Amino acid sequence: MMPKPFLYAAALAAALLLGGCEDAPPAETAAAPAAEQSNSARPDQTDRPNFVVLTLPAYPPFATRNTSGGMTGLDIDLLNAIAERENFTLTFLPHPAKGLFDVLDNGQADIIASGLHITPERSEKYDFSKPYLESSWAVLVDGSKHKPKSFAELRGKPIAAQQSTTSESQLKSLNLTDKIVPVQTIYLGKAQMEQGNAVAVYDVESVLKTYVQPGGKYYLLPDDKSAKIQTAFAIVKGNTMLKTKIDRGLDKIHADGTYQKILQHWQQNNGSNTDLPAASAAETP
Repeated sequence: MMPKPFLYAAALAAALLLGGCEDAPPAETAAAPAAEQSNSARPDQTDRPNFVVLTLPAYPPFATRNTSGGMTGLDIDLLNAIAERENFTLTFLPHPAKGLFDVLDNGQADIIASGLHITPERSEKYDFSKPYLESSWAVLVDGSKHKPKSFAELRGKPIAAQQSTTSESQLKSLNLTDKIVPVQTIYLGKAQMEQGNAVAVYDVESVLKTYVQPGGKYYLLPDDKSAKIQTAFAIVKGNTMLKTKIDRGLDKIHADGTYQKILQHWQQNNGSNTDLPAASAAETP
């Protein structure tokens, strides 16, 4: 029987060839790359259990590609640190937001890790690890084109949000505008602002501040009326063994200071991925 990662990769590649991602920009419709084994896998420890992790290739600081094309990011580093302490290995597979949970449902993956938000609806179908980050909602604004000082000034204006995500549903719940511009990435949301089709991009602050640099044209406007949302790793419902390992590993890296070091690293490097090329764009959950 073929290993789970390769079955998944083959299925995704077939879907793309059949036009399953017709609405994605041309640069984002390439077939899925081969499974990417993290640094936590070592040749002398092949007896350790391996878990397949679905992640998004361009959702900094949680997950993105490095210059060599491998996966990197806050979620990647956290899971690798957990895996090292809990004695298992990981295979990271990139996947767009659309259909992300279907892969978990089909048993072709074990974990979803890409700044994933915990919601009541998701909690009914999936297990979540302990939350490892809490974020506030906000909008990213291009100050060279528009300079709203409050959310009230955005009422009725076109605002971009990533399609099929909690960001889109949260924006809809605000009844702030009926002109939601669906995009597949924040990068493409920025492009909509450049083209004059949107005045802002809605998402969580921990992600949007990646695109803000001192003296730059982008700034954040907080959504003070929305509650904060927690971020965690999603796991197949009922897999208590894996949930226990991840939760226990999180406790360990909190206790030994590794968590804070990883968090500080990605907070300090937030501005390093602000202008990813279109070919690197991907969806977010």
